[in-house]
Amino acid sequence: MPEKPYGDIFTIWICSESLELQLKPDHKPVEQMENWRHKILRQLTEGDPSKEDPKLKWRRNAKTGIMDERTITHPAAIHLLFHEAYKNYITALYPCKDQDVLNFAVIIILMKQDGVYNTSTAKAFLSKNLQSMVPEQMMKGKSHAWSNNIFRHYKDVGKSMLEGPSHVQVDMVCFNISCRP
Repeated sequence: MPEKPYGDIFTIWICSESLELQLKPDHKPVEQMENWRHKILRQLTEGDPSKEDPKLKWRRNAKTGIMDERTITHPAAIHLLFHEAYKNYITALYPCKDQDVLNFAVIIILMKQDGVYNTSTAKAFLSKNLQSMVPEQMMKGKSHAWSNNIFRHYKDVGKSMLEGPSHVQVDMVCFNISCRP
């Protein structure tokens, strides 16, 4: 990816079991990693430092604005943003409405079908992978209802997501933007 604009869209984070922190441009990652267990964790959490295994990660800059994200066209950037949004979505870090869940599930199905609209393979994929499309706290006793609603939504809008300027990759970025708090 070219440094501009992607150098401002992504940044380095230190992540462990109990804490995730975005580093500032003037931070020294190696020094921060050395201080992680003994200083940073103790100041900011009650986690057990001996059980923490901090990792450096390249992630979305929390200060990046929505308008900046909407200009992203590089496939690798879209891929990174999508997978980060997916992780935050499925672990309920992004508050989502039912409509967001339906839209995202259709996007996942279309991705797994390589962008081909096919109701029979969609139904089979949905029956095996529902837990990877709906956040756990939203599933509680509603798996059959979610499955039916997602399939109905797939039939209603799935094909239109592949037509015209609205391509699945564009929808993935829109999901990242719309579900972000």
